[in-house]
Amino acid sequence: KNKVFEMVKISGCLFVQISCAAILIAILEIKPCIGFPFATGIRKLSPPAVFEDGSRFSRYRQSDSKMHMIPLHEFSTDSTFLDIASDMDLCIDKKGKLTGSDSESPFFLGIAEKDDLPDVADLIVEVFEATSITLSKDLSNFEKVLLSAPVTAWNSYTYSMAYLEVLSGLRLRGKSRMENATIAPADLPSGTDTERKAVASKSALFLVLGRPKLDGKGGIDAIASVELRLQPADAKIPFSLPLFDRIERSLGALLSVADEKKLSDLQPYLSSLCVRKEYRGRGIGKMMVKCLENIAFDTWGYSKLYLHVDYDNPGALRLYQKENFQPVGARWNPFWAGKAVDIGYFVKTCK
Repeated sequence: KNKVFEMVKISGCLFVQISCAAILIAILEIKPCIGFPFATGIRKLSPPAVFEDGSRFSRYRQSDSKMHMIPLHEFSTDSTFLDIASDMDLCIDKKGKLTGSDSESPFFLGIAEKDDLPDVADLIVEVFEATSITLSKDLSNFEKVLLSAPVTAWNSYTYSMAYLEVLSGLRLRGKSRMENATIAPADLPSGTDTERKAVASKSALFLVLGRPKLDGKGGIDAIASVELRLQPADAKIPFSLPLFDRIERSLGALLSVADEKKLSDLQPYLSSLCVRKEYRGRGIGKMMVKCLENIAFDTWGYSKLYLHVDYDNPGALRLYQKENFQPVGARWNPFWAGKAVDIGYFVKTCK
């Protein structure tokens, strides 16, 4: 009976997932192709750019958007990070190239643009591992045959839904920077808090360590990424979609479970730091964090940088503690928060 119930539950959830996927695809105007991830348009090759040492990287242009991944060194007038990176004994050189990578096609530090977001979303889902079901070894061969098809379909759509959610969130949160590539702080209006938050919610910056894919078909091979955005310093763990954040904060304010002062205090927030498994242990995570600190403190002009970290993730916790992030002590703790209240909320103050 339990197995029959599980099959019914899986079938029901699968139907819901498929319906939600159809809605998201319609909203995002993504055209599914055979396989995964989804096609996002036809890319046209533009002339390659050249580093000072002669090594080259190709840029790809999509018909309705700008070029792929702008190297950080092109923002040298706005950022001082690369000038001090070598003095800090980090894993990149003064042009933002990863030390020890292929000199012909080096991985380099850059700012993601619209065409890069599908590959960044793919990296995030891969690193954070979309939830999946694994068949028990105790099942009989008949039971495995009976369950394998719905379980495989469930896992496929779970991954696809996670990808769609992450991709849609990236596009919405970074919309303003997709239209005007810059690492400068968001141009917040002097109007109401609602207007300021609306602008901030679309001004996220995505820092990526990657390179154009070597097959020449477009896209980037991203091995690390991290996001910097402005959001209220109220300890709330953000959703992928900004709309849900606005709804939850409004509900919290209505029920008097949110601090009104903190809701209006927009501060830099670091999120979604991820490094592909085979590239860990090279100091990439530390380098990405330090780069975002430099942007938040020196370029954006703020004195604090916030983040959330799961105490069950000892590697991430150790990294942030070594970088002098300290527990805030506050929690977003409405009655519906559940286990979210157990996630640590940390801050680093610029000295």
